[in-house]
Amino acid sequence: MEFAIHPLKGVNDIQFGMTEGKVRELMRGATITTRRGDIVNETGHIWASEIYYHEGVRFDYDEGGHLEAAEFFKPAVVLIGGVRILDLSFGQALSTLARIDPNIAIEEDGATSFELALGIWVEDAGKGANSPIETFLVGRPGYYDFLRQGTAKPS
Repeated sequence: MEFAIHPLKGVNDIQFGMTEGKVRELMRGATITTRRGDIVNETGHIWASEIYYHEGVRFDYDEGGHLEAAEFFKPAVVLIGGVRILDLSFGQALSTLARIDPNIAIEEDGATSFELALGIWVEDAGKGANSPIETFLVGRPGYYDFLRQGTAKPS
């Protein structure tokens, strides 16, 4: 499935803040493969997560049941600025994101744009710039604020 990223807004016609039901409706019949509730990720408590494995996307919802992030993995085709980000190496993806946000933070296993709530994760960081991108995340405004502020994860 092809997904066009709109930083801080959403993906395709799916917007941050939408309910699970609306996201499901806009996924047009795609099958939810896994649903988890009461999970915790890097931003703190998440009310639920729905994974569409065949489409290559996981949607995370806050405690109120509203979309706060989407994380993509292959076989998804993820377009940001017209570029298929999951088809790039880590080095190529960093260059692409740096054109969108010159202030990206490069980490050992990925990179984060705090301003645009975008994140790249690589599984084999030991390969350096040639590491393949494993996942690409887009979040609501402020999604990564706790990291930028250097605070501990919310509980």
